[in-house]
Amino acid sequence: MRGLYFQMLLIVTGCCIIQQPVLAQDKTLKKRYTRELDSLWSKNVYINALSNDGQWIAFEEAYHNKQSTLYLRNTRGTTSLKFATSGIFNFSNNNKWFAYTTPDNKLKVIDLSNLHEEVYNDIQSFSFSYTGNFIAANAVKPDISASLLVIDLVHNNSRSFSNAGDCVWHPNADLLAAQFMSEKSGESVLIDAVKLQYHVIYKYQNSVCFDLKWTGSGNALTFLETAGHQHKIHFYDVVKKEHKMLDNDVLNKHFLNAVISNRGLSISDDGNNVFFYRKSSREVPDIEAMEAWDTDEPWIYPQMKDYKKNELPFLLTAWDVRSDRILEIADKETPSALFNPNHPYSLVFNKLVYEPQYRQFLEADIYSINNKSGKKQLVIKKQSIQPELIALSPKGNYVAYFNDSNWWIFNVKTRESENVTSKLKEAFRDVKGSWTNENIPFGSPGWSEDENLILYDQYDIWLMDPTGMKYQKITSGRAKKIKFRINRDSRRNDAKYLSHFSKNTGISFDLDKGILLDMTGEDFSSGFAFFKKKTGVKELCFAPIKVDEPLISLNKNILAFKTYRYNLPPSIHVLELNNKLSKILYQSNTALLDYDLGQDQVVHYPGQDGDMQKGVLIYPANFQAGRKYPMIVYIYEQTAEFVNSYNSPTQYSYTGFNILNFVTKDYFVLLPDIIYRQQNPGYSALQSVRAAVSEVLKNKSVDKNRIGLIGHSFGGYETAYIATQSNIFAAAVAGAPVTDLVSWYHDVAWDWKRDQMWRIESQQYRMGASFYDLKEQYNKNSPLYNVQQLNTPLLLWAGKEDYNVNWSQSIYMHMAMKRLHKKGKLLLFKNEGHNIMNLDNQELLSKEIEEWFDTFCKKGME
Repeated sequence: MRGLYFQMLLIVTGCCIIQQPVLAQDKTLKKRYTRELDSLWSKNVYINALSNDGQWIAFEEAYHNKQSTLYLRNTRGTTSLKFATSGIFNFSNNNKWFAYTTPDNKLKVIDLSNLHEEVYNDIQSFSFSYTGNFIAANAVKPDISASLLVIDLVHNNSRSFSNAGDCVWHPNADLLAAQFMSEKSGESVLIDAVKLQYHVIYKYQNSVCFDLKWTGSGNALTFLETAGHQHKIHFYDVVKKEHKMLDNDVLNKHFLNAVISNRGLSISDDGNNVFFYRKSSREVPDIEAMEAWDTDEPWIYPQMKDYKKNELPFLLTAWDVRSDRILEIADKETPSALFNPNHPYSLVFNKLVYEPQYRQFLEADIYSINNKSGKKQLVIKKQSIQPELIALSPKGNYVAYFNDSNWWIFNVKTRESENVTSKLKEAFRDVKGSWTNENIPFGSPGWSEDENLILYDQYDIWLMDPTGMKYQKITSGRAKKIKFRINRDSRRNDAKYLSHFSKNTGISFDLDKGILLDMTGEDFSSGFAFFKKKTGVKELCFAPIKVDEPLISLNKNILAFKTYRYNLPPSIHVLELNNKLSKILYQSNTALLDYDLGQDQVVHYPGQDGDMQKGVLIYPANFQAGRKYPMIVYIYEQTAEFVNSYNSPTQYSYTGFNILNFVTKDYFVLLPDIIYRQQNPGYSALQSVRAAVSEVLKNKSVDKNRIGLIGHSFGGYETAYIATQSNIFAAAVAGAPVTDLVSWYHDVAWDWKRDQMWRIESQQYRMGASFYDLKEQYNKNSPLYNVQQLNTPLLLWAGKEDYNVNWSQSIYMHMAMKRLHKKGKLLLFKNEGHNIMNLDNQELLSKEIEEWFDTFCKKGME
């Protein structure tokens, strides 16, 4: 049994010292938790920003029913400030300033050298200049629609500009591009922040300019102009001080019967190419009075309508600014495109070629197109466009794709494909992770800068030469069953990674500077390592706890991260990479550490195919050997990992279930993993859960007559099904469940504008074929079809605006239970969807669920 009551015990793991809570033998010192304490705790803590030098960190503590608190903390000292914020805050690049906005529209700027604070009123948003010595602040005032305040932080002065629109800083200079608009006219300007002067680069009337974008080098900028249905693209060369414009007339000269769409611009770092979307002049009529659902269409009406209106008419186009050449990247034959403005090639395809396929991610013929010449060539036929299954290399010379259980690399110049993983003994297809027989890999995060493909097997990270002749496994996780993955975090200056369909366009990693790696053990331990090409992999920290939300300083000297567990409130730590010392900066909900919040044990049980499965059994708080306790089994797919999820004791929950709510009310909680067989989603869940419960019942403290079962969404479906097949549960709760695979198969996911068929055939429900091929299996795996066998009291709940799992599914089950006089109850929440979002409703649902289980699992106990 693994103790959970760690307090200030120091565990040395690898190179890092992590503060952990006190072990189980100290649990006699713990207090007994009561529900009256729920209001004392914060919901979570989030690491938001780290200064470039790692000296300062900003993190936010969130609450269920009050405003969050923002903390500013020195990572090497004891200085700590806290304040209320509207959620906009950042450090300057030069590490001198921290700025944030308040709920009452104030901008506060803190000098980090002396903590002096300057306040500016009526500010809505702001941004630092490249050097960090200037701020552009967007002000909101009653007398004008908007204004711009340019603040000189060094000299403590500022200049205001009226009627400002978009503004964006130069990527490596204190130069601000901005739009100024009055009622009928406007100006596009460049503001020199040092001299506080501006230069007009374009004047316009009776139109609006917006979407300012600098090139990565800062040598040019672009923006859009629109007047009604007429659009123009502007390009300004800052070095040459030249202005160019592209409008509808120019497009018509190139025989493109189109208008420029205002869907936004992309520009290459060198400023040579601007990418935009041209829109077909033919408008699709929108007849609201009647919908025509045609069986000959590839997709159902809502999906087809959305595609024809919001995607199909917008075709990617490239403007070679230097030569003024216009190139159609996407066209009517291949209207969809994946691109990066810095690549010489784009990928194009037609989503409808093989439809209907009833798959989550469709298959299409993928073509590569030269962004200069327009020459198009076939890369591969009928390839899944699922993210991380296909990716352009950083320089555009190669296309990697996963097909037939292997990774292939297509050479754009030679037009040849090479299977680069077939000779390796490790498998790159994730068989257990696939919902049906889908060809799913463990993943590829991108490429190295020298165009080596980065691949994942089950445990390790590989570098693969495009020819497949050279390869290197850079981690050694398989022996210890530790999974290594490249850590990605949107807050770690990853704009380049996140933009332009990031998972498909060849993001590159600088392996010379190094990359941060996630480590995850099969025993639920986690941590980080750092990889550099010269030094290899160095473990930073690894412990039996969840280690999460890393931010690493720009100089790679400081690593900040968060730790938590189901019974351990989040804490924030920093690790100095040079001397391998770490310390805790902040512990949330400190008083909660004084209370007994249970302990846990990993349990193993046989799977359907003989493989051992695992789950986690969490003991009641203040556990007493020799006493009988009820147990709640929470199911979805892989729930054992939830031992590393933290939710403070509270009635506020999206699904009405909280581990600590039951642990502190004298319940065991079991989190079992489930392994599935194709065409038997319900029966697979039954087999795994039954095996897990059977193993746990060897523990004589679990009362076999007082076991409850609960799940939400897919877990709700599993719960409803198991309740009709087994009598081992005293009560069950199914939230937002599918209860009839047959009717749901023929329904529509209105939130997604798609049919539900693909979700049953080729996604989570794992049926693998249509209802018309497997009628008996669809019925056998449907709770409604088996409702006559139901003997377990079943509580159902759903939101009346749930169009993900249609809420009518809960109605069907309730009506059947009522007609057959089965013990049950249905809760329907107005104005709620798949999850319960209103706090009052969350509290109501949690109380109803706890009362349901108390009634059937505790009644009559001493």
